[in-house]
Amino acid sequence: MNQPVACTDTAVRLDPDPTGVNNEYLFLTTDPSEVGRARTYAEDRARRLGMGDLAYEAVLVTSELVTNAVREQSIYFPNEMVIFRVTSETAGPGEQRLRIEVTDRSPAIPWVRKAIPMAESGRGLMIVSQIARDMGYETRPEGGKTVWTVL
Repeated sequence: MNQPVACTDTAVRLDPDPTGVNNEYLFLTTDPSEVGRARTYAEDRARRLGMGDLAYEAVLVTSELVTNAVREQSIYFPNEMVIFRVTSETAGPGEQRLRIEVTDRSPAIPWVRKAIPMAESGRGLMIVSQIARDMGYETRPEGGKTVWTVL
């Protein structure tokens, strides 16, 4: 399997997939403005994958996951890219789901927490957990993790 490489293009194809459906990655810098680019990409990908009805949820989930990844990556590995991917997966006969993945090199482990009422942050993963059918993370052998959700 091909390994992702740093790239500043909007999206690149890495894995050989004759259908071209699930082999597109978006590489993001640690600039906070990249979150907006990821949201636009997620909405477009959801529509191109035939799941436009999930575009709003995809944008919301993307906003939360990419914000966390960009923030954490900027602390630990500010010169490395965050890797973002939106794919389709088959859940059963005739049932497609939208999978959103964000990979960063930060050692910080994501966890759903209940924020105190006056806190200005800390609600993102709680919101995502209420929207997503499933969510989780996988640690990466080279360090960091991939946080994923399925809508």
